[in-house]
Amino acid sequence: MKSLSMADLAQAAGVGKATVSLALRNDPRIRESTRRRIQALAKKMGYRANPMVALVMGQLRSSSNTKYRGSFALIGLQITKSLAEQNHTFRSLLHGFENRATTLGYQVDHFWADDPLLQGTPKLPDVLQARGIQGVAFLGLPSKGTLPNWTESILSHQVSVVLGTRPSAPAIHCSSNDQYTTSFDAVRQLHALGKKRPALILSQAIDSLLAGRFSAAFLQSQTSTGEPLHKIAERIWWFQPGDQSSFLEWLAQTRPDSLLTTHLEIAPWLKNSKTPPPALAHLDWDPSMTGWAGMNQNNETVGANAVDLLSAHLMRGEIGLPLSAKVLQVESQWVDGDSLNPKLFFPHKSSSV
Repeated sequence: MKSLSMADLAQAAGVGKATVSLALRNDPRIRESTRRRIQALAKKMGYRANPMVALVMGQLRSSSNTKYRGSFALIGLQITKSLAEQNHTFRSLLHGFENRATTLGYQVDHFWADDPLLQGTPKLPDVLQARGIQGVAFLGLPSKGTLPNWTESILSHQVSVVLGTRPSAPAIHCSSNDQYTTSFDAVRQLHALGKKRPALILSQAIDSLLAGRFSAAFLQSQTSTGEPLHKIAERIWWFQPGDQSSFLEWLAQTRPDSLLTTHLEIAPWLKNSKTPPPALAHLDWDPSMTGWAGMNQNNETVGANAVDLLSAHLMRGEIGLPLSAKVLQVESQWVDGDSLNPKLFFPHKSSSV
């Protein structure tokens, strides 16, 4: 009899293989109710982890005996150290990058946007060469999505990768979330919950940096409903900090039944709405977002994959700009939360409308 695979269990549970893997390890990034459901299903179906796979993975996670292999540099082009620590996306990307680098025996040197080495005519390329840095990861691309000119000497002398955002130029390796599928699947999740008029609240600058992947997927995911494209587009509101009044005016006119967003500020704004608040979901969900539903972009995996790219090309001696850049994309998983039910998420608001 064919043994039950993790893919079989994932299909039976209606989730991705990554979700099953994390749930079976009791990872807190997965909602507790989901963990218990998957663990119970695994027991019922007689799933047993492959002992050889478990052994290999255990060895990979153990870094106590890993020999030092070299150094990587992580460069925050538009990111300061304080921002990297405060922003959940950057924090997760860094955590995944650093953990995998340590596991493989690499030291990570950090250089942030406010470092004197990056000011004026940056001296960082000379410093990297003097330190014998073998691989470089760039985080926080400028608004146009291109690397600064001063990075050219780095790109020609080291193995390089962009972390989190696919660059428009030059063509170098990248590790990122699959933002298009993240947005597309989030809409489909809302449709499955009976939400037929979802809206997208997003910074235009963020969407532009991502080459319109969030907004394009939002539109494409709803064309099968037969609703005219221009009507769907009316349910996109370009977020501006502090522009609560315009948001509430747009909300009253558009009257969506659910909101997808990357901005936590929307929740307190909805408390001032004259209409019942819609369901909420975040496109970059993090365990720190108490009560929120949304898409877990698995940013730690994105960070780890960047190290794997650097390490693999170093082992093959492929230094400098690649002839063909690789893009590793990580899928997201849907996470349920109270924000899908305004009566739970906005108890005082809901009782007054």
